[in-house]
Amino acid sequence: MRKLASIQKIISLTPIPNADRIELARVLGWKCVVKKGEFKVGDKCVYIEIDSIPPSGNPVFDFLKHSNGKMGRVKTIKLRGQISQGLAMPVNLFDGLEKYDVGDDVTKVLGITKWEPDERNKVSLSQSLLYMRRFHNRRLKWLYNKPWCKLFDKWLYVKSRAKFPLFLNKTDETRVQVLGDMLGKYKGTECYVTEKIDGQSITIWFDGNSKMHLASRNYEILDKEDYMWAAVGCENVEVKVRACFYPLRPRYFFLQGELIGPGIQANRYNKMTYFIYFFNSGFYDSGKVQYNSIDTLLGFADQVHLRTVPMLDDNYKLESNIDSIVEMSRGKSVLLDIPREGIVIRPKKDIYDNQIEGMVGNRISFKAINPDFLIKNDV
Repeated sequence: MRKLASIQKIISLTPIPNADRIELARVLGWKCVVKKGEFKVGDKCVYIEIDSIPPSGNPVFDFLKHSNGKMGRVKTIKLRGQISQGLAMPVNLFDGLEKYDVGDDVTKVLGITKWEPDERNKVSLSQSLLYMRRFHNRRLKWLYNKPWCKLFDKWLYVKSRAKFPLFLNKTDETRVQVLGDMLGKYKGTECYVTEKIDGQSITIWFDGNSKMHLASRNYEILDKEDYMWAAVGCENVEVKVRACFYPLRPRYFFLQGELIGPGIQANRYNKMTYFIYFFNSGFYDSGKVQYNSIDTLLGFADQVHLRTVPMLDDNYKLESNIDSIVEMSRGKSVLLDIPREGIVIRPKKDIYDNQIEGMVGNRISFKAINPDFLIKNDV
């Protein structure tokens, strides 16, 4: 589980030009702005990662509240030209935290929760059909914007999903800023680098009876009228997979990728319909997941004419410098002339290490998010 709030140590403090009251602190691989004189190098602090939502009942976090009283989330910001990610706060601001050691997780102790974007990405079940069918009846659009219709749509959404299957791994990637020890351990490993696409996670799998299912990041989608099923239909995924396996049936096979298109993450790639870019494939059986190699995935996708995430570097030697990897995440998207969301780095040959925290299925794979993307899109 991701440590949204933990006890950490101030590694370094750096002056900020033309700033008398603030300075830049390094915590783990993160850099965040703190009050000048509040910390010394080596001090313990409470570090709260970006995408965290503090409890509204604690006055220590009142500065994050919106004008309507709703608690805001911790985001990437820019102060005096410096990128600041997360909050480093003195331990003595919180009762009972002095007893914790560096590295201890205090997420539950502080009541911190993780911010999650709406899985529907502001695309309702009914509106998604409008997108897919290119249907632009203004009267119907007016009707769908009525509050009672939105409530009905939300009820339909809840009824149309189930829990994400336990026998598969989710598509979460750990941020490089918390992986300093791992980078040192595997420095020089041959890896490949792909673009991290800003879309919605999609998992497609075939059960023991060769029946196809699909899920978003957190839920299986049961309603065949949902826009995610429409997207899979647009890409003709099921027909292509079955044709590849014929005369056998694609049992226990899965694909994972990123879905982009109308209404998803503000449709930053300006797509008129839905597209899926795959980054994982493999098989599962008896509760175990076996990922295919990147070469196998690329070969399969080429054979059946499915898209994969853009390859940026297929011969990258892993570095141990976090700042260098974050800098590498900067750049333009292959899909459109906009800042890319970031990059994902994986060894060419899968490495499994149960000593590294945060790795999905103990598989070494991580992301670096482009700070320019976070600032530009306020995410």
